[in-house]
Amino acid sequence: MRSTEEPRLSTRTTLPGTTAVVGHRGNPAAYPDNSIDGILHARSVADMVEIDVRATADGVLVLSHDPSTDGRIVIEHAADDLPDLARFERLLELVGTFPLNIEIKNSPQDPDFDPTFDTAMRIADRARPGDLVTCFHWPTVDAIRGAYPDLATGLLVDRGWDLDGALVAASERGHRAIAPHWTLVTDPASIMTAAGDVAINVWTVNDDDLARRLIHGGVSGIITDDPARMRQLVEEADI
Repeated sequence: MRSTEEPRLSTRTTLPGTTAVVGHRGNPAAYPDNSIDGILHARSVADMVEIDVRATADGVLVLSHDPSTDGRIVIEHAADDLPDLARFERLLELVGTFPLNIEIKNSPQDPDFDPTFDTAMRIADRARPGDLVTCFHWPTVDAIRGAYPDLATGLLVDRGWDLDGALVAASERGHRAIAPHWTLVTDPASIMTAAGDVAINVWTVNDDDLARRLIHGGVSGIITDDPARMRQLVEEADI
């Protein structure tokens, strides 16, 4: 289904201008990565949850950061053979309207790389109003943007990449967010000024001092392994 509403970062009562808390793969401080329990629990402390989605050999969409699990390559096994991986469709049934940052795993270095973007399109088709779809492989996100112009999309930016170039690319291509590695965000306030309407969601932030600097710099969102602690730091910030 196509997203037809303007994206919102949160269903919580977050004050305008307040940095949003994004649970990295749910709430890994207390639950396994990409587990449904962790994602559902994170709703009580986070504004959004980031998840990783791949496809199995039989086309089932599952949550998995890595291309393999327990020594088995996800794309080479049927979903029933990978019982530890949560299913994306099941998560959507349970999570309600709570927004998700859906990271599509589509790296040319991985065994499940799909240059046709068929899997990416299947994932994007299931995104709901309020969700954000991202990927490190920018051509994948560009293709989704072209097919689903009403869907909120974002570019992931790894350490060592060109942050200014990512901002330009996002703005020119109509993406609504970028998610840079924290090492790239040396001057949060300046970056936010340069970003304009593009949201800046910084990953993965678990250090209190770094978090405070980003919060006071006004970044749009912080992606963290401990959303409960990050929520506390956001609420303590005197901005």
